[in-house]
Amino acid sequence: MYSRSIAGEVLDFGNTSALIENSLVMFDHQTGSYWYQVNGEAIVGELTGTELEPLASVTVPWRVWRDEHPDTMILQREQRVPGNYSYLQDLFRGYDDVINSGETSFPLPYERVGNELRPADLVLTVQVNGEQQVYPLANLGDAVTNNVIGEEPIVVFSQEAGPLGSAFFRETNGQVLTFSYRDGEIVDEQTNSIWSFLGTAFDGPLAGERLRPAPARRAFWFSVSIALDDAELFQLPAVDDRQ
Repeated sequence: MYSRSIAGEVLDFGNTSALIENSLVMFDHQTGSYWYQVNGEAIVGELTGTELEPLASVTVPWRVWRDEHPDTMILQREQRVPGNYSYLQDLFRGYDDVINSGETSFPLPYERVGNELRPADLVLTVQVNGEQQVYPLANLGDAVTNNVIGEEPIVVFSQEAGPLGSAFFRETNGQVLTFSYRDGEIVDEQTNSIWSFLGTAFDGPLAGERLRPAPARRAFWFSVSIALDDAELFQLPAVDDRQ
């Protein structure tokens, strides 16, 4: 997810139906420039080299979002997409197995994929003040990770099921919080308030407070390791030091 404003102009985007390194290429209607979806950079046309500003985003099951945001509007379930597929169908079921097998229908330069993870492992890339760090969600499991990126204290909440990840700035009301995962709950050590996966305190002294989301993207490792080669892969601490 990116802001589509560039130098005061709001761009309208579409899909070129082209791929680069097995990742989508978008285009803007105003200049016809082509954009690499993974890093939000224009790669062909008038705006080549321009980068879109990443925004905070999170991928979670509908029930998780609905419980916290019950007034959210969604597309009609009956709506159809091109090819007469329903939104309730998962068109990419098994896609991760294809990527890991090395038998993708379109060229993917596996020699450029970092060998620290499997190509189709899902990772969360957090970007703050120009610095990027990649979190291997499946390896983190059900946990919280307190860290500092771009001199800003952040926290990543992760879930093994999915796997899923969400990222937030740890400072609220002038106080930097440190989080831990206790008995299946996310708790801050300063007030013992209990927090949701979406960054809202629902019990304790800070009930009702919300953490500010950090710009993040959830994607396959192969796409991130190729397009964001300057991003740092988060190294898991020793087992005894994990929270």
